[in-house]
Amino acid sequence: MVRGHTCGETIIPVPHYFDTDPLAPSHPREVVLRLPETTVRLHSDAGVFGRGAVDSGTMFLLRRAPSPPLDGDILDLGTGYGPIAVTLGDRLVLRHDQQGRA
Repeated sequence: MVRGHTCGETIIPVPHYFDTDPLAPSHPREVVLRLPETTVRLHSDAGVFGRGAVDSGTMFLLRRAPSPPLDGDILDLGTGYGPIAVTLGDRLVLRHDQQGRA
């Protein structure tokens, strides 16, 4: 699927955070995740979703969602720079994101 807008017969691509190889130049930065029980420093980059701060949906999940079961593996699909996976600490977390900078 091509994302973009049309200009006559030409489709002009529009970059998006889920592009495998973002067009934006790399600009690594640190994102601080503060929760009542921990503070974590994460590393993000240009073209990664929520690169400037952990988004409100993720923060809601981290603060309000029930804890996962104590046994079994956990999958964090579309992990981005990993705020959910990192907060689960010593649990086996399978992480995947198609975005190369995530």
